[in-house]
Amino acid sequence: MVHCPTCNGTGRVVCQKCSGTGIWENVSCMICGGSGNVKCYTCSGRARLGDFELEVHGVNAKEVETVAKALLEKGMESKLLTGKSNIEVHLHNSVIGILNTGEIENVQSISVCVTTLTESGNRDIAAALKNLTEAVASNSDITSAQRSELLEQLEELGKQATLPPEKRTKPSVIKAIISSVAGTLGAAGALAEVWSTWGPAIRGFFGF
Repeated sequence: MVHCPTCNGTGRVVCQKCSGTGIWENVSCMICGGSGNVKCYTCSGRARLGDFELEVHGVNAKEVETVAKALLEKGMESKLLTGKSNIEVHLHNSVIGILNTGEIENVQSISVCVTTLTESGNRDIAAALKNLTEAVASNSDITSAQRSELLEQLEELGKQATLPPEKRTKPSVIKAIISSVAGTLGAAGALAEVWSTWGPAIRGFFGF
């Protein structure tokens, strides 16, 4: 076990929504509750990391070590979930390499939302966000601009899903985001099938 390099062994990181201020749009930040920090997305608040369980096939031990180090440098942890109950976002090292800093932060934020939703029993939308994020991040049929926009939209949907219904933004705003995601994915080849599989869980959760 080693100290988590992302949170320096504290188990907490700066809230990305309010940038650590605890205030968002002149009110207490609804993501961190006004504390300015949230559970670390790499170690899930444990402050320490165990051995990586990488979803890697046909590679030798040295290659696995190289991939693990690359993931740590990006602040990402890839786990093989066999026998585990949590739902987590998986990105292969080759996929992480093509994402820009903003997109990596989007994915990290979505991963936090997925964990929160799983822990609260909302596994359907957690699984939907996980699979959609993985598909968007790794797809080559969309432009870089489309990828960035889709990840931002999925991040916002994830954040809204973690909030109590009365604290969410207007339904019309959420509906517009969902419609935009559906429109882009529906015209993107293989991603259309991914949306047809997981889109209903997103719509259903928000009541659309």
